[in-house]
Amino acid sequence: MLQVFFGLFTTYILVNNFDASEYGLYKYMLSFSATFILFAMLGFNFSNIRFIPEYLSRGEYGKINGQLLIFSVIHVIVLFISILVMLLLYENGLIKINNQINITCLFLIIIFNFFKYFFSESILCSFSKRLMLTYFRIGIYVIQFGIVMYAVLMRDVNFEKYVFYYTLSAAIEFLILFSGVLFVYPSVVREKCVTNINSKMVYRHAWNNYGFTIVNYLRDNAVTIILVSYLFGFTEVSYYSMALIIPNVIRTFTPSKVFSGFIVPQYVRKYNKTGDDNIIFDGLNLLSKINVIYLVPAIIYSIFMYKTVIGLAFGDIYVENSYVLSLFIFGNVFFLSFFDVNLLLLNIIKRSDLVFKLNLLSAINIFIILTYHEYGQFVIGIGNLTSTFLTVLSFWIVINKIYKKRIEFNFIDIKVFLYVVFLLSISLMLNDINKIIYSIIFLPLSLYAAVLLMKSTFLNDQEYSVVVKIIPKKLRALI
Repeated sequence: MLQVFFGLFTTYILVNNFDASEYGLYKYMLSFSATFILFAMLGFNFSNIRFIPEYLSRGEYGKINGQLLIFSVIHVIVLFISILVMLLLYENGLIKINNQINITCLFLIIIFNFFKYFFSESILCSFSKRLMLTYFRIGIYVIQFGIVMYAVLMRDVNFEKYVFYYTLSAAIEFLILFSGVLFVYPSVVREKCVTNINSKMVYRHAWNNYGFTIVNYLRDNAVTIILVSYLFGFTEVSYYSMALIIPNVIRTFTPSKVFSGFIVPQYVRKYNKTGDDNIIFDGLNLLSKINVIYLVPAIIYSIFMYKTVIGLAFGDIYVENSYVLSLFIFGNVFFLSFFDVNLLLLNIIKRSDLVFKLNLLSAINIFIILTYHEYGQFVIGIGNLTSTFLTVLSFWIVINKIYKKRIEFNFIDIKVFLYVVFLLSISLMLNDINKIIYSIIFLPLSLYAAVLLMKSTFLNDQEYSVVVKIIPKKLRALI
């Protein structure tokens, strides 16, 4: 939540102090850095999180030192070669930056972020120091936001100088997290010896996760932003980034992300005891239903309030150039919720091989944008939505063929249809009367409609009891 909060305020400051092309260039810089890190990480961060806790449980401290040592050597070599390749691309004009971004700053941002993910976050997670990592992140968010406010609001720097301040914030973030690792390492890893690891197993796990990450990246916002920058320009990148803001906030709070830790474990425990995969399908179908209950009003409300919110915060120019694109992205968020649930399913029943194969359909996103970009920016939204929908549909078909059951498309239900019609009718009537009245009244009415849907046969008695347990007691009494 803090990341969303500080991210929104940072976006507000940057958009209102730089022009659209500069903000687009800023998003391109972040996407380029994220892309480089993704390819250079080699999946070793996943192997850290997977194997280091096992080494700790068995007291095999030498293997921790050995794994981190060999990974570090490989990473330094890969990083050195990658930077040489980047310099070659830059000299030939293939890295799309202008004189507003210093190439040295770009390299430093990449290096700091790269080492942050590998040497800091993956190690703290593997040491089960997630709470410490959370505290560090809170402090980092505050410091980074302070740097943005100081640079843009107090010093009134131009975009070229702001890149220097962003580089400084990346350095501070790495130093804070790496200091945390240095602080906890001696107390966790109690021996300094180095022992050989099962390289084949460790590398296989890294490679499998690396392959999945690369394939999933084909539908990621970062690759879309890079494509848009080359095909349309930095100004169009800023409009696409604007269209992502509200849908991304909705996706952050999707129940399959927020409540999976409360709902799924009880079904997993039963599944592990009995081996009956019907239990897992029941649990995840419930999660899918909760997604629908949340997403329908969230998306309807956001669509009707989009022009008002974006217009007030960022200006009418962003509304005019991002609204249509945002409609496709709202649809994409809806189907991504089904993707999340299917991903959970296949990981629980240990069929991650299917995830990799079916997720290859993500490449459709790139194909559509590259092939039809001359028709305009809405092609970006079509590419995102089509690739996600086809991926989810392939999950639906293949899983049903193998297991004779599936995660249902719960929006194909007469009760959900009436739920949508009711909320749309309220929105159309109140929105035409007054925006303020609509913004206030829609929320309690949508909550009332959601309760009615939950109390209907949309949820069976067992599902309803599970949902009620995760609702706070005061709100439960009201319902």
